Amino acid sequence: MKEQFSNLVQLDQTIKTLDEPVFGEVSINGFHQKDFKAVVSAKTKKTLAVVSKKYCIVQSKSVLNQVVSALHKLDMKNVSGYVTETINGKTYARIMLPYFVEDNKGKIQVGFYISNSYDATMRVRLFAGAYRLICSNGMVIAVMGKESVRKHIGKADIDVESAVNRIVNTIIQNLPSLQKIIDDAMNDLIGTKDDADKLLKDAGFGKNLMKKIYERTTFDTNGQALTRWDLYNGVTNLFSRMNRSESSVIKNLEKAEKILVRVD
Repeated sequence: MKEQFSNLVQLDQTIKTLDEPVFGEVSINGFHQKDFKAVVSAKTKKTLAVVSKKYCIVQSKSVLNQVVSALHKLDMKNVSGYVTETINGKTYARIMLPYFVEDNKGKIQVGFYISNSYDATMRVRLFAGAYRLICSNGMVIAVMGKESVRKHIGKADIDVESAVNRIVNTIIQNLPSLQKIIDDAMNDLIGTKDDADKLLKDAGFGKNLMKKIYERTTFDTNGQALTRWDLYNGVTNLFSRMNRSESSVIKNLEKAEKILVRVD
């Protein structure tokens, strides 16, 4: 399930449809396993994961309800984005705020991502990102604000409202810094293909992906010089359109930031 929204009212309606898993017992050959629990979907009644007895469920519905509450208090009703719920117990949301920076082709909307899982594979995360409107490229930009993380061990309550307040205010404060990063990347010419190869390799991309990334840039195709911004957008464009899991897309968008933010 992937639902788009263009305001808080629509987001609130989507949240109401989300699963609310519960714990169940784990038995092997008829014997109860007291050290383990099953996480069971309330929608399908299927087991999403078998976890340790210390594991706590953090409901995505509760997390996103707190996000809505925080955004109402910040008077940010005109947000947009999407919520994805997978059949194996993962939830992702992208919340785009009514704030923008620009590149040489158009506007880039800033915001933050939220991820959570019920299958013991992911923590609860809130982290900064952006969305390039002209080509629908998603971006994960850690320099915009420190992420908030919550493990599924210990007290299950999480103060999402405080985390949202912190990340939204930090994003707004860092808009000039992000604009400078983009301006610098647009003006930073990459000398040769070997130099571009090194940037991609240092970011963690292999030869097969590098070939696909170059197909989405102007490098060696029309005589135009390639900049770090061109290369970065080649990466984000590729992974924003690849038929991969949401977690894989986010992981690769995070790797791409090594291209955007030069470390001398």
